[in-house]
Amino acid sequence: MLDNRYYLISQLLLIQKYVENLINF
Repeated sequence: MLDNRYYLISQLLLIQKYVENLINF
């Protein structure tokens, strides 16, 4: 359960960074 939670959090962080890069450009 914890592993799944960490995986979801890491995915959200990656998506957030990706979106921020899109907004910057």
